[in-house]
Amino acid sequence: MIPGNFHPQNPAKELMDSVLEWNLIHRTEADMNSLFLASPFKRPCTRVRFEEQGIDLFAECIKEERPRPGS
Repeated sequence: MIPGNFHPQNPAKELMDSVLEWNLIHRTEADMNSLFLASPFKRPCTRVRFEEQGIDLFAECIKEERPRPGS
């Protein structure tokens, strides 16, 4: 799974919030780890990547497979 999010260091945050009334939730790498830990993944991000401008982050998480019955 690879959800994306805007990082709090987004230089356009004030413009987006105030002028455009586009109130997004900005999350840090730690915030994304917390989301995955609280999810069925039950683990932190496998990797966090940023796009070229460093505004959008993409948190990758690979869910560990459970052993199948009889395996």
